[in-house]
Amino acid sequence: MLLFLAAIENEEVRSVMEIICEEYLEDMIRAANSILHNEQDALDAVQNAFLRMLNHADVLRGLTDPQTKWYVVTAAFNAAKDVYRIRKKQNEILISDGMADADQFENYETKDQVERMILKLSAKDREFLILRHVYGLKYAEIGKMQDLSEEAVRKTVKRAEAKLEEMCKEEQL
Repeated sequence: MLLFLAAIENEEVRSVMEIICEEYLEDMIRAANSILHNEQDALDAVQNAFLRMLNHADVLRGLTDPQTKWYVVTAAFNAAKDVYRIRKKQNEILISDGMADADQFENYETKDQVERMILKLSAKDREFLILRHVYGLKYAEIGKMQDLSEEAVRKTVKRAEAKLEEMCKEEQL
């Protein structure tokens, strides 16, 4: 990551990216790894997120600390989803070529089913579940970002979890 930062010519942009790297790198890696379950892929995703954020350094400078954390962790999460999609397509090719066993196929199918169910939730429910379970944010942190009370966030997360659990039961997962 340090080589990447050294390659940034604009001193102001490099300064912003160094601060982000120092403060949020571990959170970004954790978010990416929660999707990819592979540290090297997670590091690649985080690097991709940094490359994308270079174009938005001016926006990052104007954010408060919780907003910055949310922004960069979301960037890492989205970059990880992109890596996951690429890896998934590669695995589909392997499956179609007869290279994967039945257990692998079943595992990917279950993940796809859960992804589809999560996408059926409202945008607010999805966002709160991701912030809570993927990023590991506390209810108070989410409340601060969303300008809501801790209790309101807790109730929203619990309701979203209940909806997702019900959908899983209906799909017999």
